Amino acid sequence: MVDKTKKRWLLITILLIILISLTIFLTRPKSEVKELKMDLIIGNHTGINLDADALHFGTIKKGEVKTLTREVIVNNNYTYPKKVRLSIKGDLSEIIKISENNFILLQGENKTISITAIVNPERDYGTYEWVLRAVFQEMRDGES
Repeated sequence: MVDKTKKRWLLITILLIILISLTIFLTRPKSEVKELKMDLIIGNHTGINLDADALHFGTIKKGEVKTLTREVIVNNNYTYPKKVRLSIKGDLSEIIKISENNFILLQGENKTISITAIVNPERDYGTYEWVLRAVFQEMRDGES
């Protein structure tokens, strides 16, 4: 009799843990991550790269002071608002500036963001690569 009672309580406890875990998992805001590759080449000539496989700043001559800006359109195709957080990872990420960050996109809204690379003449020859990472966080009702 005691064994049956213990087994019942154990089963109820396990079911409660599963139920609580599912509730937490299903009610937390969902997030989505998108990444965009970016690059800049410092060489012995000036050039433009129009390939659509990444955001290319092109090639600049070594020794030049340049401020290069490209625009990215961030959109929300969902039926609810999303919080957007942008970050840069990669070589010399401190030379990349983002015009706006940590913002909210309403349903169907688009926002144009400027990505700027500020290159000083001391930078060495080479290809510098980054990743623009966008985290889209689902917003709950009443959240801002």
